[in-house]
Amino acid sequence: MPIKLTVLLENTAGDPRCHFAHGLSMLLETPQHRILFDTGPDASFLKNAELLAADVEHADVCVLSHAHSDHTGGLEAFLKANHSAPVYARPEILGRYASLRTAEEPREIGLSEALKKNTRLKLVDSLQRIDAELTLFQSPAGGFAALPSNAYLRKQADGHWVQDDFLHEQNLLITTPQKTALLVGCAHGGAGHILERAAEILGRYPDVLVGGFHFLQGPGPDQAKTEQLAETLARQLMCTPTQCYTCHCTGPTAFAKMQSIMGAQVRPLTTGDGFFL
Repeated sequence: MPIKLTVLLENTAGDPRCHFAHGLSMLLETPQHRILFDTGPDASFLKNAELLAADVEHADVCVLSHAHSDHTGGLEAFLKANHSAPVYARPEILGRYASLRTAEEPREIGLSEALKKNTRLKLVDSLQRIDAELTLFQSPAGGFAALPSNAYLRKQADGHWVQDDFLHEQNLLITTPQKTALLVGCAHGGAGHILERAAEILGRYPDVLVGGFHFLQGPGPDQAKTEQLAETLARQLMCTPTQCYTCHCTGPTAFAKMQSIMGAQVRPLTTGDGFFL
């Protein structure tokens, strides 16, 4: 059985029945597991799952890619709908995180204190093998510095809001006899850096890369730099055999730039998509 991917929620909707919002949630079905990867910003992913006949209720694994609420906001709803799946996250998810735009007060975007105490939350090492199919690994340090879209994100340290270093970010490797897939949430640590780390762990590049690449932002002085970084990433990915599917925080401008370089090696995802990788 190959890996089946269902996009439960992202920023756009190809299926008009589905709710869409800024966030990400996907269901992966493998020979051994039914995996919920992120929960979107609220319970909408569950409504979409019902419309798409995606069985989230019987998922046996939940993975949170990082602490931000557009990926974890639906966790409480998931815990009520599914009564047994462990929820894997980095220990740093217990910290406090915020978005800080110019002339704004910090807007907290981390997990609620109640959810941090939930006994189904399983905190994992920087590299943790769950079983023969599933491996989690932390994003490499330092890759976040290049992305202008990371600049407004903060973590709390010693009572102050400082630049987020994204140590709370992790990525999922799924290995089956047919395919190896790398799942990222926002790739705050840099999609290229994360892919190279996955290749180190596997001893080869994964067959498929799925997730957001965090280029999305409004017009501004960093737009040219963002497009340049998207081009650099596209040329890096072109040198690998990895098929890429991207969505959510990549953004239409960066995606268009990447597709102009990579062609069919990069494809868009939208809410309601379902297919075998």
